[in-house]
Amino acid sequence: MDRGEFARKLGFRDADALDDASESLDEGYGSASYITNLPDGRWAVWEDAEPSGVSYHDTREEAEDTVRTGLYEEDLGDEE
Repeated sequence: MDRGEFARKLGFRDADALDDASESLDEGYGSASYITNLPDGRWAVWEDAEPSGVSYHDTREEAEDTVRTGLYEEDLGDEE
């Protein structure tokens, strides 16, 4: 999946809008982790190396905890 398609699946018009809503939380573990405030108010966590894998959270704090623990279990294809 290219970055534009990934952005649209998360509810953004394009990759630039996704980038504007995202913050890198590189913890020094290889690929960068991103936390994104979604248009619907939820938060998403995803890795640049595997943008199809994403986890969804109600709060930023929950999303940040996911980055710290490394738990990215949901697949974008399963999100409705």
